[in-house]
Amino acid sequence: MGVPISTIEEGFKAIIKSIDLNYNMKKKLIEIGITPKAKLMVVNKQKSGYMVVATESFKLALDDFITKRIIVELLI
Repeated sequence: MGVPISTIEEGFKAIIKSIDLNYNMKKKLIEIGITPKAKLMVVNKQKSGYMVVATESFKLALDDFITKRIIVELLI
């Protein structure tokens, strides 16, 4: 069972289970490497809802509209 990445705290790692966005937004994320089964780490979480996540090769800032729709499973 997954949870939105918006609920994950700084420093924790997760694996993407699904991306529940419209086709164009999902396509853009997939093109840059935010795909199901990709591993992410929450680097920074702002009270405004913005979040910085890191993959193995880059960091990306996402707003709360997107982070509430990226469903992940926490890695231990």
